[in-house]
Amino acid sequence: MDQFVQLLRASQGGHGLDNLAGFYGLSVQQAQKAAEAVMPAFAMGLQRTMQSPEGMATLMALMMRGPYGALYDQSPAGPMDMVQPGSQALDAVFGSPEISRAVADHAAASTGLGVAVFKQMMPAFASLVMGGLTKSLAASGALNQMLAAMMARASGQPIPTGNPWVDGLATMMNASGLTGGRP
Repeated sequence: MDQFVQLLRASQGGHGLDNLAGFYGLSVQQAQKAAEAVMPAFAMGLQRTMQSPEGMATLMALMMRGPYGALYDQSPAGPMDMVQPGSQALDAVFGSPEISRAVADHAAASTGLGVAVFKQMMPAFASLVMGGLTKSLAASGALNQMLAAMMARASGQPIPTGNPWVDGLATMMNASGLTGGRP
């Protein structure tokens, strides 16, 4: 959760929270309080989404073709530039608009900030967090590894573990039909 708030702080050249505060008429402290209120739910939703191949594929597709990296790097002209990509990210992470609304309601109740503020800010938070994750995963090479593992899983090939002994054994078992074509 703190990692996600750190991503927000580091976004847009270190001005992400300042920019969000300005867009929504809040102080920087209020913007941070809002971020801290929704990030635990975002982290749990992201973790849940990554548990299923379909959810992981959706997140990967968003990261690969969405504007998240650019939104993370530079402040857009206004908050509306983050609404559509952020809404797509929220749908992927929470699974439904109802859950997203429930998160906004809970965060508003726990912070004293209005529900309307959270409903407006959550897509922006999601855009920036997705941008930070995209940039971090791409820089570490993990994005390519995740994509390769997904493609291997989809084609029924063993997923490389990085251990040549385990990978070799999995390849032999797959070739002999002992795994039914699955790792």
